[in-house]
Amino acid sequence: MKQAIVPALLVLCLLAGCRDRALEDELAATRSKLVDAEHQTRLAQDEIAHANTQAADLRRQLARLQQQLDAAAKSAQAGPAAPTPDPRVEQLQATIAALEKRIAELESAKPQPAAETPRPAQPETGPSPAPDARAKAEAVARLDALLPLVKSDAATTRQRDEMLELLFKTDKETRDRVIAEMQKWVTDEPSNKQARLALASALVSRFADLKRDDFMGQATLAGKITEEAEEALKLDPEFYDAVAFLALMKVEYPTFSPEFKGANKDLERALKLQAKMTWEDHFADIYVGYSTWYRKQGKLDEAAARCQAGLDKAPRHEGLLAEQKKVEDARKPAAGE
Repeated sequence: MKQAIVPALLVLCLLAGCRDRALEDELAATRSKLVDAEHQTRLAQDEIAHANTQAADLRRQLARLQQQLDAAAKSAQAGPAAPTPDPRVEQLQATIAALEKRIAELESAKPQPAAETPRPAQPETGPSPAPDARAKAEAVARLDALLPLVKSDAATTRQRDEMLELLFKTDKETRDRVIAEMQKWVTDEPSNKQARLALASALVSRFADLKRDDFMGQATLAGKITEEAEEALKLDPEFYDAVAFLALMKVEYPTFSPEFKGANKDLERALKLQAKMTWEDHFADIYVGYSTWYRKQGKLDEAAARCQAGLDKAPRHEGLLAEQKKVEDARKPAAGE
């Protein structure tokens, strides 16, 4: 599949209101660091305030002493002997100097409160800004030209993927129209495996129209997508496109879900079917999915092996190259320890 379909399937991670645990752990660690930084800042500020108070009191004492000394000096001018120096003056001056030095040190070393990364306002529905009018018109035109090819018994994975990519670039009205066309095709030809899978693919775009917190709606939609793909497999158990679709879909589920845990069975099934077929470039997506499945579990050696196996067959595949980099990046922290 094209890489464009992967972000579309990522929304499945929102099913049942669950979030990726690794992300939650990272967020908790960040919040903990923020709390610690704020606590240290408050302590430093309290120490500075206390030191300033002490310095102010001592300055007042010094001013009173200085006044007394000045008065004594004036009196001494009329007397025979000079007044004896008061040791308290030097002591107060030394104490004040030490306090002022400490205040300066505290001010320079005062930790700045950690600024939490501002979160962008979440839109009510999936797509952020409305697509540019010209780009949208071009997407709709291309989509209309593509639909007759998708709605054929010889439809290819590439055509279905392009349809889905274009649907995300249009609007709800266009998505409604295309999904309705696919549903009518299934109604007219309920035993057509291509119709079932085309409907499943088109339905993925419906995530763009659901609210981010509509977990029930997302779960229901995911079930409908799975149902249509499985219907295609009932019609033809060796329908590779449907096997690959379900395998890659399950890889994008949360790691603790039963769908994710069992995704390797679907991935293996896809690889066995590939062995019976003439190689096509989109077959490499299964290797990307398998590497992702291992990487999400921290099994980086297995992930790298799957990635390399795919690159041996498709050395320039963008998805494989991107996944290989992710595996390498995941290894870097461990290598530096």
